[in-house]
Amino acid sequence: MRMHFIFLFCTIQMIMPFTASAKAPDKFGNGGGVWLCEGPSKEIFDLMFMDVFEARREYQLNLPETKLEPWQLVQEQKKWLHNNLQFGSKIDQHIDYVEKNITWIDDIIVSIPDAANKITPHPSLCKQGEWQPVQLVNFTEDFRVLIRRELFESPLITNMERGAVYLHEGIYSYLRSEYGDTTSVRTRAIVGYLLSDKSDAEKKERILKIIDGPSLPTPEPPKDRGYVCGLRLGVGEALYVSEGQTEEAAKAKVIDECIDGERIQFPFPSPFPLYGPELECRKNKVICEPILTSEKKYTCKVTDFFEKREFVGSGRTRLEAQKEAIMVCLTSGEDENTCNSNHKLTCN
Repeated sequence: MRMHFIFLFCTIQMIMPFTASAKAPDKFGNGGGVWLCEGPSKEIFDLMFMDVFEARREYQLNLPETKLEPWQLVQEQKKWLHNNLQFGSKIDQHIDYVEKNITWIDDIIVSIPDAANKITPHPSLCKQGEWQPVQLVNFTEDFRVLIRRELFESPLITNMERGAVYLHEGIYSYLRSEYGDTTSVRTRAIVGYLLSDKSDAEKKERILKIIDGPSLPTPEPPKDRGYVCGLRLGVGEALYVSEGQTEEAAKAKVIDECIDGERIQFPFPSPFPLYGPELECRKNKVICEPILTSEKKYTCKVTDFFEKREFVGSGRTRLEAQKEAIMVCLTSGEDENTCNSNHKLTCN
């Protein structure tokens, strides 16, 4: 009996490498949630991971979508944490634990009252039903990470949001252990800034303020200046979109992105210049739109070949909304030609 107790104690110590310095142990379940647009018959029309929703609406941040797989995005952010924050390696340990200890659940996860949300999605964004806060993850008191598979794998969730789930659970675990956090408010703010397009210096400053300061940073004033420019070489080709403080800066940036994206990479060195589709990335093909509001009031959608699936994006300009809709389509696994088709793209 004594040997059994010693074995059990050692086992627990092995799976809890980061709890030795904990200021307050996890006594209750903890976990991230989603806003779910649910119809009268429990059908799901839309999903928004809370961290991403609040980052965009409450903190007025721009969180770009990604072509990376969720695990690739997580590794990228772990590297950033390690390189930019003194305690980043500690947070990485918690994220590592989450990655290795997931249990996929095909049933409903009981709601955990630790969100302390300040805002909810506007009813106009869920005309088919009502927004409901739904538990996506439960980081249990016995240190298992339960994730509701149906919601996590839904095509309504983007790869960026899936990556945010892992980051949320790891960062929240760190804050509970080191600071005794009992709500995920600070965690959601940190995840938002981490995935935003802010500079490394701005991200670091904001995250340190959230962790060390007595209160959360106030929302930034709306962006009412700048331009979004787009460039597409032809029907069915990729849409390149970039933002700049001036129209010329945005044009130059989107042309550079087009050249990088269209350049053919040859597997052999050549002493002669090789020309490819990037020569078509010309200034006269660029379209620009001024940014007049921080609100993502434009909506675009891409439909599949049979018009059974819709991929919706929003933005401060139509070009930004078009790009997000295309990225949502691409990250869902839909055919690239369908996602980039002009004929399948409509905007309000």
